[in-house]
Amino acid sequence: MSAITRLSALWKNLSKRGQTERALDLMVLQTLDTLGPQHGYSIAARLEQFSGGTLRVNLGTLYPGLRRLEQRGLVRARWDVTDTNRKARFYAITAAGGHQLAAEKAEWDRTSSIVHTLLREHDKQKRELEIAREVQQRLFPQDYPPVGGLEYAGACRPAFEVGGDYYDFIRFSDTELGIAIGDVSGKGIAASLLMATLRAYLRGQTALGEADLCRLMSNLNTFVGESSATERYATFFYGRYDSSTGELKYVNGGHNPPLLFRGAEGDARVLRLETGGPVIGLLPVCSYEQGKVSLEAGDVLVAFTDGVSEAMNAADLEWGEERLTAAIQSNRALAARELIRRIMAEADAHVADAPQHDDMTLVVLRFS
Repeated sequence: MSAITRLSALWKNLSKRGQTERALDLMVLQTLDTLGPQHGYSIAARLEQFSGGTLRVNLGTLYPGLRRLEQRGLVRARWDVTDTNRKARFYAITAAGGHQLAAEKAEWDRTSSIVHTLLREHDKQKRELEIAREVQQRLFPQDYPPVGGLEYAGACRPAFEVGGDYYDFIRFSDTELGIAIGDVSGKGIAASLLMATLRAYLRGQTALGEADLCRLMSNLNTFVGESSATERYATFFYGRYDSSTGELKYVNGGHNPPLLFRGAEGDARVLRLETGGPVIGLLPVCSYEQGKVSLEAGDVLVAFTDGVSEAMNAADLEWGEERLTAAIQSNRALAARELIRRIMAEADAHVADAPQHDDMTLVVLRFS
């Protein structure tokens, strides 16, 4: 690293940390060490050059610093000369000043090395998180095979690179579809790993032909509890729709009840699918109750995680289920994907510039 580059970096780093006086002393020492004895005017000009023009130096501000360095024995005044009728005092760095500068350089290089190492590690971790996000996004449904009498869609927006929200669609036949949505406690990598585990367990249970939803949920509770720390759990809703009968059987494991909108747009009734039991993974043994609802043409079902209903603005005011319900009612004629976009947009409008603190997931099903 050249002297000029070193001085420029040193000035920017120390001045940002409010250590302007220390930065000025070191820059004076480096100037004298690099260029040899210099008079005050020359030193001032060099400091402005090395600071990239951010430092404005005059002799009134420079000389107190030079006197301070003299008192510490780091520089000495060598001689006075007369130049164009003005007396100019030349300064040179002392052996003690050279030792001090060498120690500061070593500390600066050590610190820079640590910073560069940390930055490289940060970039590596960032890339790993980006890969983890890509992998997690592939765990969500990538296509939506047709199921008779049903239009459906889902979306998840993690608060961070990866998250603990989960939704899934499992097609059993032309008329049967499994619908899942869940929210793992916590954030980040740990939550995302449990989310992937939950997905694998659910897929495994359905692949084995487990049709009893209460037993399926009890099994998930056991599996999740055995594979996670004691403080980890998940809220989880799972339903199975059969368009040949028009029935949706479901179990709600402590999740925000999905909202079923029924009736004419101006006179809609809202049913909450609450039947089920506790969250999964928290208690070693749980029992669940199955709910059932007969669906009609025009019904719209919206399942969500609390990141949607509890989205907060800068004043810590939640969007709330009341606003969520109103947003769905006023837009329920839209297609499933468009309805999801509209709900997210209205939640974002409420939040404005406040940061997103929780994952936001929506599942919409329209029955015909």
